[in-house]
Amino acid sequence: MGASVAVIGNVDRWYADLYGVMSMAYRLSAIIKDRATTVKIAYRLRHLDSVLAKMFKDIHAGINKNAKPEVVSPKQVEETIQVLEKLHGVLAKLLHVCKLARLTNNSLMAQSLHNIANWNEEVAELIEVIQISLNRELTDSLYKRSKEERERGEIFDLSEV
Repeated sequence: MGASVAVIGNVDRWYADLYGVMSMAYRLSAIIKDRATTVKIAYRLRHLDSVLAKMFKDIHAGINKNAKPEVVSPKQVEETIQVLEKLHGVLAKLLHVCKLARLTNNSLMAQSLHNIANWNEEVAELIEVIQISLNRELTDSLYKRSKEERERGEIFDLSEV
């Protein structure tokens, strides 16, 4: 559970950030359905993009720092997974609504929508990483296989693959 603990960090702040992002995505969906002005939508999409970028910057910083992580119960980890799955669904719905409204072709919004789609993929990957970290046997077998491959010299530079 060490990896999931490092990812989650401060649980209260984590939940506040996740629910804040979901709230922003819901508000954006409502605006798009009402066909509000393009500039207002573009501004809010950029804001959502920047909030997601900051959230993942904090997550990556938490993973990379060597500080002692906060102890988190398995129940809190499961709740976090549920919240992340909900965020993933909300962002997917937002992106779908934007495609239906043909906003992906709008020059003011296309980049933000592309970035939000990438962040949504990162949310899905984060869910997978946390779920894998809960399965001790799987993580042990992954590390064992990696160690064996390294000992056999089966290490490749990703740029060569």
